[in-house]
Amino acid sequence: KKMKEQKYQWWLKRFRALSQYFDAYRIDHLLGFFRIFEIPTNSIHGLLGYFNPTRPMTVGEIADFNEKIIFDHERFLKPYITDATLEKYLGKYSQKELLKYLYKGAENTYHLKPELNTQRKIQSYFWQHKIKDKELEEGLMFLLDEVIFIEDPYEKEHYHPRINIHGSLSFQSLSEELKSALNSLYEYYFYQRHEVFWAKEAKEKLNIITNATSMLAC
Repeated sequence: KKMKEQKYQWWLKRFRALSQYFDAYRIDHLLGFFRIFEIPTNSIHGLLGYFNPTRPMTVGEIADFNEKIIFDHERFLKPYITDATLEKYLGKYSQKELLKYLYKGAENTYHLKPELNTQRKIQSYFWQHKIKDKELEEGLMFLLDEVIFIEDPYEKEHYHPRINIHGSLSFQSLSEELKSALNSLYEYYFYQRHEVFWAKEAKEKLNIITNATSMLAC
């Protein structure tokens, strides 16, 4: 956005300087001109990221896509942590040990304590308390990946399906009917919804760059 405000002058100056020495150039990682994958500052794992720019969906759009997806903010947006989740990521630790970091919620679920409810907080906590147990630290972080949707940080009440959602226990524990509905939404969101939108994003930038000099773009 900052580059666009400055009419891409940084790019133009760079390419014009390079054109004094070269006749052609190769663009690596071309998809970066369409979109980037952004990870929020309070997260460490890429699973909690999202594309930018993007078109996140409202609850209404999700319902219109498939009426079987009744958006449950508590179930979809917060980490779904059960005994099975703890067994998968932290099976070697006793419940007594884990309750130093978690507390029990309703319906046999668990929640990370407020001072540990983001991956950055977990990292800082272990560093500050000089806890040298990487397996425990990573296991607690993995618990936070157990979400179905991620709220967009720029548009309130707009949501992204979590990438690679099918690998989560949170998804696997849903009903077959709901999993099927979410599968369809996932396919639409990542493989259809953004095609025209991202093409427009890329063309705007690439046209400016490729027309800046007589160099051949590969």
